[in-house]
Amino acid sequence: MKVVVFGSGSFGTAMATAVARNGHEVVILSRSEEITCGINEQHKNMKYLTEFELLPNISSTCSTADALHGCDFIIHSVPVQASLAYLSERRDAIPPHVPIVSTSKGLHSELLLTMNEIIPQALGREHPCAFLSGPSFAKEIMRDMPTAVVAASSSEELAIQVQTLFKTERMRVYTSRDVIGVEVGGALKNVFAIACGIAEGCGLGYNSAAALVTRGLSEMRKLALCMGAQEQTLSGLSGCAHMLTCSSRALRYMLIFLLKAWVT
Repeated sequence: MKVVVFGSGSFGTAMATAVARNGHEVVILSRSEEITCGINEQHKNMKYLTEFELLPNISSTCSTADALHGCDFIIHSVPVQASLAYLSERRDAIPPHVPIVSTSKGLHSELLLTMNEIIPQALGREHPCAFLSGPSFAKEIMRDMPTAVVAASSSEELAIQVQTLFKTERMRVYTSRDVIGVEVGGALKNVFAIACGIAEGCGLGYNSAAALVTRGLSEMRKLALCMGAQEQTLSGLSGCAHMLTCSSRALRYMLIFLLKAWVT
């Protein structure tokens, strides 16, 4: 299949690589001529993840029309804050039947919308969408290290298609129909991760970090449930696991906390 990746940053490049490993033709749509030339001529992203050589079935273009011509899937890896304008500019070029897989995590800072709400608003229509989330550092994906993520969609069929698109021997993809839970978990984990970093920088110790992580998970669960999420989703890859692996320190604190609780 032909897969188009919106966004030529670190995560867009990693997503392109993950899909290209399954033999698909992947085109990265970039705004940078420098990045496009580097990918096409040197098989490298000359601005992000520069140490990695890209697969030969990955190419790039700055032309929206060229990228989308004959495509079967779109992977959206543009930051949430820029996504509304980005998609609105391309609404007429995006075929209404081509699914969009969003890997963008967060809430729009002014509109307080998730990507599940931003996409139809930007395109002016309902559109087939799936949402990929979970602990997935770009460099580890580039190194083909074992990774597990979840693909959520209101359409079970589309979630399975996305699972097939990404899964390899080293990338495990689970499916879910709980779009709200997956999106809320992916958005809020960043807030709690920053808080853990602040606690570390202030030298507040393991107790404060463990409290931040555990109470953060509780707040995440309460908010997600109020928004209509399923409780089990927040215990999975898009919630608990996503938050704990957003920084190695947070994971370390949580493990220490759990070990102390088990010993005592």
